[in-house]
Amino acid sequence: MSPQQMHKFFAATIPLLLENFGSHRLMWSSDWPHTQYEQQINPEYLITQLNIQLQDKQLAPALLWNAPAKLFRFIQNFA
Repeated sequence: MSPQQMHKFFAATIPLLLENFGSHRLMWSSDWPHTQYEQQINPEYLITQLNIQLQDKQLAPALLWNAPAKLFRFIQNFA
């Protein structure tokens, strides 16, 4: 799968995941650097794509901080 195909897939899945599970049950994770695509995708690309997809000011904290904090029983809410 090319980086462009991965981007399209990622962009298409976010609304479906949010609709079916809600932002409180989703969190961002990565298998970086064990993706087998190290030559095609670098960390800067991933961060750029994440920022593009998570432009909602409430969605980014929910997926990046609040859901992981709840899962691992850290601070209840960062927002």
